[in-house]
Amino acid sequence: MLATGARIGEALALRTGETAGRPLLDLDAGTWEVNATAVRVPKQGMVVQPRTKTAAGWRIIAVPAFAVDMVRRRLVEPLRPDTELVFPAPVAGTLRDPNSVSGDLRQLLDSFECDACYGTGLRPATSKSAAGRPVRCMEGPWSWVTSHTFRKTVATRLDEAGFTPRQVADQLGHANPSMTLDVYFGRQVVSGEAARVLGR
Repeated sequence: MLATGARIGEALALRTGETAGRPLLDLDAGTWEVNATAVRVPKQGMVVQPRTKTAAGWRIIAVPAFAVDMVRRRLVEPLRPDTELVFPAPVAGTLRDPNSVSGDLRQLLDSFECDACYGTGLRPATSKSAAGRPVRCMEGPWSWVTSHTFRKTVATRLDEAGFTPRQVADQLGHANPSMTLDVYFGRQVVSGEAARVLGR
């Protein structure tokens, strides 16, 4: 997600295989056709929905070399014969639930460098929610990070590199650059050029 700005459901639906005679994931070219998302369907469970969240979400994006290398390493591990998923559930080999992955990621990030929970990501066993479930520890230095933070980070880095709002919107799969500007770009320090113009 941090390498592409993909939504969590899009990343979980990443598959090998082909569509219209071309590979969905072309590691030699370093491209990924984002054309699906992972969703839960009542009475069916998790399925790969053969369309993205929005029509603008369909896109072919370039994948950074470090991510291509990571996927190549994953694909060396034997894939289950009944799946083309690149990131299947570790034991079952099935499609992962974005909500579960988000929760797992949150617990992992809560645990990093945290002395309050001793690296567990959870408050001590004596702390339970009203439903009796463990309570997450939010005192770690990385507790503010969520899966969506990765998407915003991609937008910020591309903005800082001088990409136009349209280019960033295309990378993220947004129909309107205005949405990208309003939600994903942080406010900038006003340019010194503005002061020079107003000084004239």
